[in-house]
Amino acid sequence: MYNYLPLFFILTSLLFCSCQAQNNDLLDSRDQQRYPILQIGNQTWMAKNLNFNSEDSYCYKEQLANCESHGRFYTFEAATKACPPGWKLPSNEDWMILEKSFGISDNTILTFRTWRTTNNFDQSIEGFNVKYSGIGDHTLNGFQAKDSIVRYWSRTNGPTSKQFATYRMFMTSEKGIYSDQIPKKNLCCVRCIKQ
Repeated sequence: MYNYLPLFFILTSLLFCSCQAQNNDLLDSRDQQRYPILQIGNQTWMAKNLNFNSEDSYCYKEQLANCESHGRFYTFEAATKACPPGWKLPSNEDWMILEKSFGISDNTILTFRTWRTTNNFDQSIEGFNVKYSGIGDHTLNGFQAKDSIVRYWSRTNGPTSKQFATYRMFMTSEKGIYSDQIPKKNLCCVRCIKQ
């Protein structure tokens, strides 16, 4: 007879722990890549940049080693389809919930085109394992700033036009998360959230 009790405790710990990386990884059945996962409040996030090779996804300066170490860049359309089954591209609201879990105030979270931060920001985001993949654009000639900046897609349209989508940005030179919009044809990285 099988003993399901250990599985019960593993699943329970995933549901109720806060802001610490788990020993459990997500195995992407499409390409057998593994991603650490992070439980923050009621959300479960990948704690590593997505590296699923899909159409309209790219490596920094078209070097495969950069995809393996820093994840891939995606156009907005590609990003909306890139997450593994049971996971999704986070919405602007998902990002706001995450920011609140980091201790950022409600008033700050509602602002746009501003840095959102707390006094102990570095400690708050430690488990999220931000990987500074650099930035790129649709021409594939605009890759720059690897190891100092990263932009992550949101699935939410920008406030000015459906040609734009919101994103979050982290920089090594800033203590916070930046919120803005960018044309959907440009490239950003992806962190998936569990549905």
